[in-house]
Order: sequence, then C-alpha cells, then structure tokens
Amino acid sequence: MNDWRTDLGAFFEKENKSRAERQLSDIEKFVRNVVVPAFDDLKTELENHGRAVNVRSSASTATLFVQNRGTDEFTYCVQGRTFPDRIVPFAEIVCKERKGVRLIRTESMFRGDNEYTIDSIEKDEVIQHFLSNYMGRVRL
Repeated sequence: MNDWRTDLGAFFEKENKSRAERQLSDIEKFVRNVVVPAFDDLKTELENHGRAVNVRSSASTATLFVQNRGTDEFTYCVQGRTFPDRIVPFAEIVCKERKGVRLIRTESMFRGDNEYTIDSIEKDEVIQHFLSNYMGRVRL
C-alpha cells in the first residue's frame, strides 16, 4: 500500500507548481500583450521629440530606456509582484534627482490600492502611468 502522506504531499506540490506556472504565464502575456505595445507607442512619440529610446523585454519584465542628448534621462521598468492569490504589476523608475547629480530609484504602483491585478491593467493605463511619472520627474 502506498504511503498516503507521500501521495498527499505530491498532490499539493503539483498544485503549487501549476499555480506558479500559471502566474508566470500571466506575467508573460501581460508583458507581451500590454506593456510592450504601450512601450512601442511611447517610443515613437518620444523619438518624435528628440529622445533616443530603447525597449527591452524578457518573459517577466519590460524596460523603456530614454536618453536625451546621449545622457540617460529616465528608465521605466514594468514587472509583477506575486502574491498567493494574484500578481500586482508595478513600475521601477530610475531618474536623476532634481539637481541632476545623483540617480534615484523608486517603485510606483499603477493604482493607489493594492487590490488591482495584472489582468485589470490595460495599455492606455501603462502609457498614462509612464507619462505621469516621466513628466513629473524629468526636468527640461
């Protein structure tokens, strides 16, 4: 007779692995279908205004690098924070402090509450979040 404890442990291990795989798949879909298209639109418009822009993405993150006259101006990286019941996307931002000497790194949530999920964020919200942070932090 099989050890029932082993069978039960294998059952729960399989469920945990399946949940992690589903979450990764959700992050991959979000990056590919929402974030990268938003970044492509932003890239076009920023380049129209004299900025050099580079977009890089992986399975779980996408980053938009903005340069002005050969100097790093703004970096905006969207990724997801995994909780037991959901994935919450957020942005990590790197830009110069107001005096322009030191780089600062901050995190910015898409919404004020942490109750939103990766499924509720759409392309336009990514664009608006980027613009709010970019225009609020970059000094011309």
